[in-house]
Amino acid sequence: MNNPLISVVTVSYNAVSTIEQTIISVLNQMYFNIEYIIIDGGSTDGTVDIIKRYDDKIAYWQSEPDRGIYDAMNKGILQAKGEWIYFIGASDLLLKNSFQTIFSEKIDAEVIYGDITIVYPKGQKQIKKAFSSSCLSYRMPTSHQAILMRTTVIKEHKGFNLDYKILADFDLMQRSYLSGVTFQYVPVSVAEFKFDGVSSKVSKEDIDFYRIMKRNKSIKYPMMCFIVLEIKRLIGFVYRKFILRQL
Repeated sequence: MNNPLISVVTVSYNAVSTIEQTIISVLNQMYFNIEYIIIDGGSTDGTVDIIKRYDDKIAYWQSEPDRGIYDAMNKGILQAKGEWIYFIGASDLLLKNSFQTIFSEKIDAEVIYGDITIVYPKGQKQIKKAFSSSCLSYRMPTSHQAILMRTTVIKEHKGFNLDYKILADFDLMQRSYLSGVTFQYVPVSVAEFKFDGVSSKVSKEDIDFYRIMKRNKSIKYPMMCFIVLEIKRLIGFVYRKFILRQL
């Protein structure tokens, strides 16, 4: 079994009701070669007090204002000493055997990705299988909570582009893929991601999506792809709004 150092980065802002569960999920990993980094955006609700409870088990943490989630993630990258970097939000849970399962495999790639468990508002859970990395020309194969990247790769690509407020993770993955970075799928659900309904920032997300595909020249007709995915988004909304809540 490989045992590389993994830098786990959590970014937070006013997450007092959820961050302790996230911290515990990282500290309870069966895989022990982890450095834990928390980048807080200057919380005022007691989040920092919770972080301080685990000060002796966290490699590095800071709390100061930032320019959003991706700015905070970039700060985490600068502090990372691990061979791999993994990001998990302050309301998500890292599943206990995730890293142990991943690194029991032979890893030949520069990006590892797996499945994600979605937790819906009423507590229903669904494992969402990842798509092939070949879909990166037009979409993410999985959630960023199910992705590990080699530190060298993420730094070579200069981290997250702050021009994108919603989909900078997609942009980084796409740029990496188009540059020839190798991806490897491992069939394990890496984390639990809380789905809290349709984003209020959907329109901004759509704009980011189109700009990224056009700027990276990932496909020939980005507008056509944009329209198709918007139709799929609408179908997904109808499913979640009128069908899933009946289950």
